[in-house]
Amino acid sequence: MKNRIIILLAVFLSVTFFKCENDDTIVSPLPGGIYDFTSFDENGDKLVEGVFSVLYNDSKTFKGSWEFKAVGNLDNPRPQAGTGELLGEIDENDLVVIDLNPGWRDNNAYLTGKFENGSFKGDWSWVGFTGIQEKGTFTAKEK
Repeated sequence: MKNRIIILLAVFLSVTFFKCENDDTIVSPLPGGIYDFTSFDENGDKLVEGVFSVLYNDSKTFKGSWEFKAVGNLDNPRPQAGTGELLGEIDENDLVVIDLNPGWRDNNAYLTGKFENGSFKGDWSWVGFTGIQEKGTFTAKEK
């Protein structure tokens, strides 16, 4: 009987230890999932709408994809319109930075902001070799 209790205790502790060591739960300030996205120019006019996804690699980096469509005044450039893959990271202050054109040295579109009260809000910028070409704000809400 004593041996049976020791064996059961050993199995219980092993399972508990294994579970703790292999817990894949990622706690992050921007929840993984799909987001509805809208961006605005510096005057507050709507530029693009669409969706993007967030899939975590670890607690501070993620990847995903995006699909945005130009709306509103179509005379302005739409650096964010189209589809693509994204890479993102979260810094020590919970600031989220998403690169919509990873791997490019020019024609980069970035989303920088914070997730609060169910919304991811911040600034977007379109950056070329000569610096910021266009900028504005955005909002994204979990679907």
